[in-house]
Amino acid sequence: LISRNQGQSWTAHGALHLPLKTHWVIEGTIMEMNNKTLLMLLRSSEGFIYHSMSNNKGRTWTLLMQTAIPNPDSKIHGIRLSSGEFALAYNNHARSFTGMQKGREGMKRREKLLLALSHDSGATWIPVARLDVDIHSELRDYMMFHYPTLLQRGDTLFIAYSRTYLDRENAPKPLEADGIWLARVNLLTIRPGPRVYLFDPLACKTTACLVNKGFAGSQKEIESSSLSPPPSRERIRHGSHGGHSRSNRSPPKTRTDLVV
Repeated sequence: LISRNQGQSWTAHGALHLPLKTHWVIEGTIMEMNNKTLLMLLRSSEGFIYHSMSNNKGRTWTLLMQTAIPNPDSKIHGIRLSSGEFALAYNNHARSFTGMQKGREGMKRREKLLLALSHDSGATWIPVARLDVDIHSELRDYMMFHYPTLLQRGDTLFIAYSRTYLDRENAPKPLEADGIWLARVNLLTIRPGPRVYLFDPLACKTTACLVNKGFAGSQKEIESSSLSPPPSRERIRHGSHGGHSRSNRSPPKTRTDLVV
């Protein structure tokens, strides 16, 4: 969607589809490179994040390409930081099937919620924090960690995300861990993990390959010791506005197209 009037109206451009009607890409996230090229990464039903690019401010997009980064059909979110680096929050595993979910709800998992940074406009990603490390082990099999949203303020990166019970009836009581949570990462003290390539010729190309390597549902762990210390986090209570005030600034007078 592109707006030429600061969001008062929007027009759709460049629809992207997978060839099978029962398979999909949705919830794309867009980051702008230094040369003004737009990078879009998308959630998919195929076990991997998908990729497209635009050289004309979002009016047309390149054909979809499967990346080497796993995705369990879960929302991702990326932003460009004030430093020019990209930040991406995503669930670093695949699900063990593709396409429609009907009848397979018990196989649904969303865990391994990571924050990664890219210093080269998205070509490679370096995990710097894992957000779901402080949950009690007995609750982990009953919960999903998903729907991240990023916001930078100075040297702090805020990540809001949802914790949802898969099975509330059978989960250990009391049920106090679900809801919207807010994590804070200090960008000045991060410790990088192993580099991940967006396109890796040696990486898995199919969900079956990921399953065989243990990267679906209950994947191999990225060692916590290789990442930054766990970010501080808190649960956002219903009805709480967190003390943030609304901005009364007027929109910029120069015309800037908005692309989402």
